[in-house]
Amino acid sequence: MTWQIVVGSPMVLMAEHLGATAFQVGLLYSAVMLFVPLQMMAAALLPYLGYKRQIVLTWSARTVLLIIPIAIALFEPDEARPLALNIFIGTIFGYCFIRSLGACALLPWFVEIVPEKLRGRFFSADSFVIGSAGVIILLLSSALFAFFETYDAFALLFIGAICGAVTSIRFVMKLPDGKRPEVLSFPRMLNRWSALLTEPSYFRIFLLLQIVHSLTAFGLTPFTVYYLKRSLDYGISYIMFLSALQYIGMSVGALSIKDHMDRFGVRPFFVV
Repeated sequence: MTWQIVVGSPMVLMAEHLGATAFQVGLLYSAVMLFVPLQMMAAALLPYLGYKRQIVLTWSARTVLLIIPIAIALFEPDEARPLALNIFIGTIFGYCFIRSLGACALLPWFVEIVPEKLRGRFFSADSFVIGSAGVIILLLSSALFAFFETYDAFALLFIGAICGAVTSIRFVMKLPDGKRPEVLSFPRMLNRWSALLTEPSYFRIFLLLQIVHSLTAFGLTPFTVYYLKRSLDYGISYIMFLSALQYIGMSVGALSIKDHMDRFGVRPFFVV
């Protein structure tokens, strides 16, 4: 819920409403990827903090930043849009920076606490829930922009993002922590990164495929939204409705694979 609002279509549309150029929209949406290398360094903290504590600390810190977009929306800065836009961009960059400090803990934690024979079912259920939440949030967003003034709708959306984040943190704190990873010195981590990138392996092949996929697919969402608003002049409410359709597809896909991933393995589903 929070992720969909803060770095999804609502974020792009708020930036566009504040007067963002195509370059600024691309800059905002790339903030997630720009800080990915930080995850590798933040992994060094996991042996000391543990998976759960690192996630709770970073999720809590990034949630505090969401007060800033709410304040921008409440002030309705029509006369000071360039300043408000710069503050908004800085806030999203700060959010993504803090997010990267905790993102390194999430998947290893799931692998640690979810039994191996249930992981396929778990991750397909995870995708279904994320897709369903995306549909609900975007349809709700569409309704908000249909019935409220633009700035009021953005304020309500980011208030909802904070509520979702706080609820998430409360539930995360009830989960088991799992065994902490072993302590790795930074020189050993550098040697490991170098080996993964230079030595022939299935991981390196997968990494190259992932890079190609990211280069070709990652820009579609922000610039589709930007195009619908700037070039076709669609209303924000209608764009939110269109954005919800991709999450319906995501949910249907997750339901269709459900338990089959544990039976047939992951590769056939990547191929499909």
